[in-house]
Amino acid sequence: MSPLHVTRTLPEDATGAALRADVRHGLTATPKSLPPKWFYDALGSELFERITGLPEYYPTRAEREILVARSGEIAAASGARTLVELGSGSSEKTRHLIDALTSLEAYVPVDVSESALTQAGQALIAERPGLDVHALIADFTAPLELPATPGPRLVAFLGAPSATCCPPRGRSSSPSSAPCSPRATACCSARTWSRTKGCWSGRTTTRPV
Repeated sequence: MSPLHVTRTLPEDATGAALRADVRHGLTATPKSLPPKWFYDALGSELFERITGLPEYYPTRAEREILVARSGEIAAASGARTLVELGSGSSEKTRHLIDALTSLEAYVPVDVSESALTQAGQALIAERPGLDVHALIADFTAPLELPATPGPRLVAFLGAPSATCCPPRGRSSSPSSAPCSPRATACCSARTWSRTKGCWSGRTTTRPV
């Protein structure tokens, strides 16, 4: 069984400093706001997973249906040996994509929650002993330095994180993917339209990057 590799690219004090900066900026602005990424400490991540199981919360079900229906096509188009997931959380939906990628050697989940990464990574290694899991504690809205893993790479940005990182109106809702582009061969997203946030979270696409 491969060990779980966890890499922290955020300094130990970065979370506190960034939170203070976001609070100062957000609560002195008009209108006042705070980035939703601060929901996701250990308790917040657990609560969110429970929310996704509620009948009223349809995006997770829609995303799962899309992945079940389209994972084979995504796998065939990418031929990926490494899967990088931005905002991975519990990696529950991602298992459909992992199972479809028959040549997959490494999985790189990226999240700000160390507890979510550790729990999900340990579960995946127990379920799939031959899979190398390199968890990355990082803010994917900033430039990323990915671990050395075999290509081609598939970068997955699934629905829930794309809904929670929506920028102000008129700006792109994509993560900072430029640092990943030279190393990645495809990108996919599962998104549905969020009326409250005014952005997409339900659609699956694959394209070279």
